Amino acid sequence: MDYRTWFDAGQTVLRGDELYPHTQNFPFMYPPTCALLLAAPAFFGKSGLILILSALNTIAWILCIRFLSALTSESRVQNAPIVIANFIVIPFVWSSYHLGQPSLILLALMLGAFLGLRQGPVILAGALVAVAVAFKAFPLLAIFYFVYRRSWLATFSLVIA
Repeated sequence: MDYRTWFDAGQTVLRGDELYPHTQNFPFMYPPTCALLLAAPAFFGKSGLILILSALNTIAWILCIRFLSALTSESRVQNAPIVIANFIVIPFVWSSYHLGQPSLILLALMLGAFLGLRQGPVILAGALVAVAVAFKAFPLLAIFYFVYRRSWLATFSLVIA
């Protein structure tokens, strides 16, 4: 479903047309940086865009598993709950592939940011949240968490990136 929207936005950027027309409803309800990021895959056509975004979703899913494992790695925690959790979320992951949603990519970026806060480098945490904000605006709320934790380096990294 969203693959058509992603492709149209990328093609609009490649043609140099107006992304948010004044005369009609907004067909693209994401930040303009998202359209800029979609321009490169859209260059390869609709099939190429779907293939590239599906590959990114697969990489993001693997990274989510690894980051979650690293975030929960304590001596009392086993990997069995992570495997069980992955089987539970398979319908949602399928939906992410089927509909073309960036939720797995956003989750991988946010988990990577939290891992960066825990293990360092903290600058990476802010940069990963900034990349997530380039896709959708709501990860910007993580700045409040950075301020709450008094992680000023991550906060400034997010603002600058």
